[in-house]
Formats: sequence, C-alpha cells, structure tokens
Amino acid sequence: MNIRQKIIGIIGLVFLALLMIFGPSREAHSSPILIDRGEGKEEFDLTDPAKRAEFRELFPNHKALQACFSKADYAVTFFEGRDAGITEAEHLAIVRVNYERTKTESQGVIPWHVYVDFQRMVHDIHRRAGRNSQLGYRYTDANVVWDREFRWCAL
Repeated sequence: MNIRQKIIGIIGLVFLALLMIFGPSREAHSSPILIDRGEGKEEFDLTDPAKRAEFRELFPNHKALQACFSKADYAVTFFEGRDAGITEAEHLAIVRVNYERTKTESQGVIPWHVYVDFQRMVHDIHRRAGRNSQLGYRYTDANVVWDREFRWCAL
C-alpha cells in the first residue's frame, strides 16, 4: 500500500467514527405510517397514543395486525416491569415459562422463532445506552417501545 492509500483509508475511518458518534439515532426518527383512506393519504405517528388508537380502529378484523398490536402492548408491560425493577433474567424466565406452558395447551406449542423473537424483545428493552451501565437504558419511552415492536412485527 502506498502512502496515498493509507491516508485515504485513515480519513475514511475517521469519517465513519464521527458518523457513528454524531449520527442521529434510529428511534428519534421514526417515520409515520401513511394510509390511503380514499380522499388522500393520512399519516399515523404510532408514538402518539391518540394516533395509535385511531390507527388500531382502522383494522378491527385484521388478525395479523391484531397479533402485532397485542405483542406491542406486551412489550410495554415488559418496559414498565423493567422500570419497576424486574431484571432481564426474570423477564427471560417469564418468557421461558410462557413458552413451556404452550407445550401442554390444545393449540399446540408456539413456533420456536416466536419464542426467540420474544427473547430479542426482552434483550432490546433491557439494553443499556452504552457499555457503561451508568448511562441508563436505551429505551426510556413506552410509546417508542410500542412503535418499535409493532413495526418489528408488522412491517
């Protein structure tokens, strides 16, 4: 490698590092969902509880979306439990017990990928803002958690 290639490489690494440090977070820029209701498109910001309730009313009989609404609601209960002092390990134990319970239910066991996705949800909710645990949790708003989990499920 010649000196010019090394300089370009170093500049590129510095640029990427600055982008990672000062770049906007993904949660801060959750885009609204656009729904065509006949006379034009309407925006729904799912981090706003009022718009979220209006959005839910549009799909009362859509089975897949209803499941995603329930999952997002469940994520908020984990979020509230975390803030009440329930640890990640305790939440993972709850998820495991719920999974094991489905093995004896008449509907049958839930698919393994659903169980793993609930584990991911717990890990995300308990994730810290950085390596230093004094920085606090990454997710500090229940509305952002609801929006993220709904999008993860439905979109």
